[in-house]
Amino acid sequence: KVKEITQKYNVPLIINDRIDIALAIDADGVHVGQSDMPAKTARSMIGEDKILGVSAANIKEAKKAQRDSADYIGVGAVYPTNTKDDATSVPKKELKEIVKSVDIPVVAIGGITQENAHELNDCGIDGLSVVSAIMEAKNPKIASENLLKEICNKVLSLFKQTEKEEENAKDVACNRLRVVLMQDRTNLTPELLQRMRRELVELLSKYVEMDKDALE
Repeated sequence: KVKEITQKYNVPLIINDRIDIALAIDADGVHVGQSDMPAKTARSMIGEDKILGVSAANIKEAKKAQRDSADYIGVGAVYPTNTKDDATSVPKKELKEIVKSVDIPVVAIGGITQENAHELNDCGIDGLSVVSAIMEAKNPKIASENLLKEICNKVLSLFKQTEKEEENAKDVACNRLRVVLMQDRTNLTPELLQRMRRELVELLSKYVEMDKDALE
């Protein structure tokens, strides 16, 4: 039933730990932790066409995950969490170093809420993994929408850099481009999406040899 919903909205379904279940329902991929099946073994079982995520709490684990053919790395817990009692705490500084050490996407996980998600904007991560802030909410749908809107508003604020920060804005634009382009899959209002596009075009036009109409 979950797969029917994710397919309807074109969202990849990643099964945690249980490769047997992932294969049985033909899920889009699996995610394994450091105490689960080795990533290399998991890859051999699911094949090259499925998504493989691997948990990492330090640079050594992250680099090994990449060598073992992981498609992305989940790093955490970046904040205290009740979802997983034995989760290793990963400081923000370590998260930034992990991002720099690998060439595959890095997703932050652990204790992320609407109130603290924006604090990770400058870490260079590719995404956030959220459990409790959505699943323990009275209305998970509204909680998801509010979290996404909060993240997008913070992303927009990053585009408004001062003259002194414009050199760093190039990296911000590249790191956040995927976030902006993926918003058509959400329930965000057309007005907010259009505003985000305008902000992005304004920023990119400073660094790309194309006029604004072409970028749009």
